[in-house]
Order: sequence, then structure tokens, then C-alpha cells
Amino acid sequence: MTSKVMSKEQWNIISRRFDIEQRVIYFIQEGDRTGAIKIGLSTNDRLLRRLDQLQSGNSSRLRIIGVEIGSQEYETKLHYIFREHRVRGE
Repeated sequence: MTSKVMSKEQWNIISRRFDIEQRVIYFIQEGDRTGAIKIGLSTNDRLLRRLDQLQSGNSSRLRIIGVEIGSQEYETKLHYIFREHRVRGE
């Protein structure tokens, strides 16, 4: 998993490691290092658009803190593993 906090420019460089339509699990954190983390599924070519969508509804700065190749099943498993930390049923 890529775990460094990334700018959009850095993501554009890193995303070249994945096929353009590769499904990826993303970890997007709200605010500082103690903020909530959104785990979701997107395709490589749509991840920055997803970040912008999430950012438009959030007053705190959002940042990509990790990305790895994944599937719907894997995303579901991650949500199960971290279920005790869920915020607002997300």
C-alpha cells in the first residue's frame, strides 16, 4: 500500500503504476493525523474526482494517505475490520 500523504501531483505520478481502469482501495483522511479516514473503492482514473467530490462536502482539508489495488470484497472486509471506528454509519 502507498501510505505517504500525497498531493494531486504526486498521485498523478504514483497512479501510473496502476492500469488506468484498475480498481483501487483508497484511504482519505480528514484534517490532521487524528482525523477520520474514509475507506472506499474507485478506479485509478477517477480517484482524484472522488477526492474532489468528498472535499466539496467537507470543511476540513482531505488528503489521500494510502492506495492499493482492491475489490468490492476487499473493501467490505476492511469496513468490517474497522467497524468499531465507524463514524456516522459511513
